[in-house]
Parts: sequence; structure tokens; C-alpha cells
Amino acid sequence: MQPITSMLRRTSHQVSRQRELFALRTRKATGSFTDETREASRELASVVRAEADAWSKYVRETAVAATGSLNPSTIQRSLLLRVSLALRALDARLRHRLDAITGRKRPLRGKTKHNGAAKPRHKRQSVIARAN
Repeated sequence: MQPITSMLRRTSHQVSRQRELFALRTRKATGSFTDETREASRELASVVRAEADAWSKYVRETAVAATGSLNPSTIQRSLLLRVSLALRALDARLRHRLDAITGRKRPLRGKTKHNGAAKPRHKRQSVIARAN
């Protein structure tokens, strides 16, 4: 049988050795973890930066497109010109129907070009015709 002091010394030595091994392994694991998380955080930062740049570009392009085509006066002008053309076409059809009922023939309004196409009565009609 061993004396108690040798048992305590042996236990103390084993615990000290295990504590040092544990500290060494923890230090190595902490270093590895730190390196991995540092790399992962750099990758995450670059992805977030790229996404932020993509969203900024999208917002800029959308704003440019929206301000150009959604200007209220532009929309109103376009709408009113189209309504005007639709009403003129409807008026021409109604006149034609009335003339057909009464049996009268009216001459074409407006001058014709050399190729036989009717000349637009207003400048805005030719602008709308070119746009469509």
C-alpha cells in the first residue's frame, strides 16, 4: 500500500498534466476558431458590401427610369393626346355614319401628300403617330 502523500502527489501531477494539455488544446482550438471566424467574417463583409452596391445601383437606375417616365406632366400630356386622337377618330366615324344615313358624301379634310396619304391636321398627331 502507498502512503497518502505519494497518492496526493501522483494525483496532483496527473491533474496538472491534464490541465496543461487542456490549456494547450484550448489555445489551439481558439486560434483555429479565431482564424476561421476572421475569414468567415471577411467573406460575409464582402458579400454584404456587394449586395449593398447592387441595391444602390438598382435604386439609382429605378429612380432614373421612374423620374423620366413617371413625370406627372408627361403622363398627363400623353394621356390627353391619346384621348384627343381617340375622340377625333370617333368623330370621323360618326360623321361617316351620318353621311351614310343621309346619303351625302363629304370630301376628305386636310391636304394629301403626293403619295396619297392624308397629312396630319396638327403637329401633335404626327408626334403621336411617330411615337406609336
